[in-house]
Amino acid sequence: MPKPLAIPMLTAAMVALATALSAAAPSAGAAPNPSPALSLEECIRTALSNNPSLKASRASVSSALESEGGTRSAYFPQIALQAGYSRWESRAFLPDSILTLPPLHLSPVIGPTNQYSLDLQGSYTLFDSGLRRAQVAGAKAAREAAGEAAAQDTQDLVLNVTSSYYGLLAAQANLAVAKQSLKRSEDHLRLAEDRKAVGAVPLADVLRARVEVANARLAQVHAASGVEVARGALAASMGLSPDTPLAIQDAGAEVRPPALLDPAQALAEAQARRPEVKAAERRVEAGRASVRAARSAYGPTVELDASYGRLDNTYFPQDKNWSAGIVLRLPVFTGFARSHALARARTELGRAEDRRDEAALAVRQEVWNALARLREAYNAVLAVRALTADAKESLRMADERYKVGAGTITDLLDAETNLAQAQAQQVDADFQYRVAGANLKRALGELEAPEGR
Repeated sequence: MPKPLAIPMLTAAMVALATALSAAAPSAGAAPNPSPALSLEECIRTALSNNPSLKASRASVSSALESEGGTRSAYFPQIALQAGYSRWESRAFLPDSILTLPPLHLSPVIGPTNQYSLDLQGSYTLFDSGLRRAQVAGAKAAREAAGEAAAQDTQDLVLNVTSSYYGLLAAQANLAVAKQSLKRSEDHLRLAEDRKAVGAVPLADVLRARVEVANARLAQVHAASGVEVARGALAASMGLSPDTPLAIQDAGAEVRPPALLDPAQALAEAQARRPEVKAAERRVEAGRASVRAARSAYGPTVELDASYGRLDNTYFPQDKNWSAGIVLRLPVFTGFARSHALARARTELGRAEDRRDEAALAVRQEVWNALARLREAYNAVLAVRALTADAKESLRMADERYKVGAGTITDLLDAETNLAQAQAQQVDADFQYRVAGANLKRALGELEAPEGR
């Protein structure tokens, strides 16, 4: 390109760049997220209000409650109002001697004629061998099991939001560590370039430092992406779209030694509190009620039936039509349907009892593991803190040695890498300890929704 044209084009490019930067300045200076920072309790409350899976659990509880009400309706009389119209014709099969008896000469055909009816019919079960009582008990147990399942879903949701919340905090801390590492790498690069300028170190030191800076920048890119992924996961756990802008408060909780819990006592408390165990027990109760209901099919039922109405061949019917009586029903043979129903109910009861024992064993195993993981996480926090302190001192010494020419660039960059790894491990250890504490509360059945929902 000719030289006279290069200067105007360069000037135009600089002006365009300045214009673009000035146009972008207001948006760059604006707050990326104007919404206030949310606490963990606020995130949980939002999730409890918006999460679709929890809404489905609550709908299941409402459905079970209506089913229970439906079974109780059998204790009330059944009343129906019936109105009808028919036009009919029928043949009377009478002896010819009667039909031809003079002077009647009756016709064997009755009709055609209109028939209007208006009846109020009612029935009430006086005795059913315990069927209604068993059905109500089973529906009540099913409703209570649905409530315990909803409580389990609530605790699982609280744990999911808590883990996602701490996950976002950890991702933000990792990004901060990556930025610090990049800054240190750039400082080391400038130090190597300064020493290379005075001939104290070879070009290889500068190249090694540049590679370290490039790696630090790549790590920062990954850390920034991790923040966005963690923010989307938290939003999704709250029942929001993953692209919802969220800012959260740093819990900043001090890592304290875990409370000493007696394993036997913790297992017993979990057995009494965990909704999974309670729900399994309610299903066993429902199974027992089903067995009682199946047995009631072998007993009699007694029903009271009554009706009162009008019947006529013109509208409005004028003639009275009423009846009242008691009906006793005792099944004699049903094609072995009752025996099969009872055997099936007993089998379902046995399966429910096995599921209850399985749930109890799973809860005990979960509590045992949670206790061990919490102790492990706390010891890891202590170990990583000591590791980070040693890595910082090692980097400080390597930096001083390299400045005076007593150390190599390899020693300096290795110390920098060790510190970056130690800081990342510290972030992960703090995150694992917080999550382990939440998992223990969940295992014990103590992870409840915050108050003020």
